[in-house]
Amino acid sequence: MSSTKSIAVCLVAIFLSSSLFAQNIWLADTAEYIGLEYTKASFKGPSDASFFSGVFHVYGSKRIGRNLYLNVDVPILNLNDDDDSETSFGNVQVGLKLGTKKPSTYGKIAAILPTVDEDKPSAIGRGFLTDPLRIEVVMPWAWGLIAKINHEQKLNNKGLYFKVNGGFVFFRDTKSVSQFDEPLENYLFADYMLQFGFLSTDNIKFSAAVEGRTGINDVVSEVFFGKRSAYMADLGVSYKGKHIEPGLLVKIPLSDPFKDALSNTVTFSLIYHFGSNDSLY
Repeated sequence: MSSTKSIAVCLVAIFLSSSLFAQNIWLADTAEYIGLEYTKASFKGPSDASFFSGVFHVYGSKRIGRNLYLNVDVPILNLNDDDDSETSFGNVQVGLKLGTKKPSTYGKIAAILPTVDEDKPSAIGRGFLTDPLRIEVVMPWAWGLIAKINHEQKLNNKGLYFKVNGGFVFFRDTKSVSQFDEPLENYLFADYMLQFGFLSTDNIKFSAAVEGRTGINDVVSEVFFGKRSAYMADLGVSYKGKHIEPGLLVKIPLSDPFKDALSNTVTFSLIYHFGSNDSLY
């Protein structure tokens, strides 16, 4: 059995036994910041997992040139229930953003580093189900690259804006040749998102988006349990003080098999902006 099939079987087992993860969609893309994010999944059916079973992200952005930023994202996967307790780093991402500020258009390229602990399958499985559109965060032995472009622009002077984002995620299973004496497997996805938002005069931001991921090559259908694509609807709200921005984001699955077992995911975040005026608005 190939490594991909082994992992898929493991994830299916966890999916069934459970009854049945970065940037925030409202985060200003020209900001210097450091943030903490926690995402928890709500399943259709009983679950004995603790509240803090999910995916944490510690991330930040630092300006290193006029329009050049260094980005780092460190995920942490956690599962704690009546039968098991596991914690593992996810795959760390290190990348660069280059673009303009007003309107905000930028390109991003990032490296995916294989920092997942392959001996923590329960934490990996929980992480996958918590954030199925970012499997590169939880895939063991994965080296890869992310290349995306983003554009954000005001629609009027009353706080309405839109954001579009798209690009490719590639990663490679680098250990299957030694583990199973089979060819290495490559994964290539196309990601895309359309978001509309509103920033009120008292700095409360509301957002709504639809995001998706489609597998480009044949092997990726195993990741989505035989499906080529997966989609989610996003609803977010945040409050921006001078430097501090707490936020709440709810994602609702729109496609099988996730919508049959997953009610939603909820993300809590807290961002510290080093600049007090880093928004388009």
